[in-house]
Amino acid sequence: MKSSRRILLTIVFGLTCSLSVAITQAQENKPKTNPKPTSTDDIVRSIQSFAAAFNAGEAKKLAAHFVDDGEYVDDAGTLFKGRDDIEAEFAAFFKTLPGTRLAINVDELRFIGDSMAIEEGTAAVTHASDESVTVSRYIVVHVRKNNRWQIASARDLDSQPASNHDRLKPLEWLIGDWVDESDESTAETSIRWSADGNYIITNFNVNVATVRVMSGTQRIGWDPQRKQIRSWVFDSEGGFGSGFWTGTEAGWIVKATSVLPDGSSGSTTSTYAQTGKDSFRLTLSQRLVAGQPLPDFSIDVVRKPPPVAR
Repeated sequence: MKSSRRILLTIVFGLTCSLSVAITQAQENKPKTNPKPTSTDDIVRSIQSFAAAFNAGEAKKLAAHFVDDGEYVDDAGTLFKGRDDIEAEFAAFFKTLPGTRLAINVDELRFIGDSMAIEEGTAAVTHASDESVTVSRYIVVHVRKNNRWQIASARDLDSQPASNHDRLKPLEWLIGDWVDESDESTAETSIRWSADGNYIITNFNVNVATVRVMSGTQRIGWDPQRKQIRSWVFDSEGGFGSGFWTGTEAGWIVKATSVLPDGSSGSTTSTYAQTGKDSFRLTLSQRLVAGQPLPDFSIDVVRKPPPVAR
C-alpha cells in the first residue's frame, strides 16, 4: 500500500547534498543589491570545476584556474607564486596524500566592479588514509580576463580538526520543514540542529486523513569509530533502526537496518537525488522485511511552504 510505503519512507528519512546546493544557498543569502547573476553563475561553475580537479588529483587542471601570475598562500603562510609553482605544490600534495577530497561551502560572493569578485567560505579536506577531516576558512579573489573568471589570489586563513558540527554541515541545507502528500496520507518532517550543534534532529508525523498513525524522531550524528555519518531512528510503534551514510557526487547512499515492532528485522538501501533546491527524490532498494524482499520504489519530497502571513 502507498500509505505503508510512506511510513517506511519517513522512518528511514535522510538527506542529500552537493557542492552546488551549498553554493546556491550561499548565493541566495548574499545582499539583494548584487546585480551580477550571469557572472555569479560563471564563478560558481569555476568553483565546482576547481573542486572536481582537486578531488581527481589533477594538479594541472587545478592550477589552470589561476591567472598566470596568480598566488596561493597556505595556512602556514607559505606563498606559491605563479601557475607553475601552484601546479608543482599541488602535484606534490596529491602524490603525498592521494585520494584526499575537498568540499567547499561558499559563505559569501561579492563583486567589486565588473571584473573582480571576492569569495569567502569554508573548505573541508578529508584525508583518505584515516578519513580525518581538516576545516579551514579561506578567501579567494576572482578576476575576469578575456571574458573568463580566474583566480588571482587564494589564501587559507586557518585550519583545525573538524568538529562534529563541521562534519554534518554538508547536510545543513535540509534544515526546515518537509512534506510528502498523497490521496491516502501525509508525512510531515521537521529538521533542526540540536541545541549543542552536534546532531541534526528529525521529528516526523504520518497522518491518514486527520488521524495520526505514526510519529517518531531521528538523530543524525558522527560515528567516531566508523568515521562516518550515522543516523538512529525511533518510531511511536516501538520500531528502531540505524543507518550509515556515504556521500557521492549525486548525493547520499544510506545502508540501514531496523527492528520492527513485532521483533522482525528489516534492511534497505536508500539513494537520494537532488531534483531542486526545495525537493529531492528518494529511491528505496534492496528492501528486506523478515527475510522477505519488497519491491523498489521512488518518491518525491518537497520543502513545506512557509505559512501565509495574516
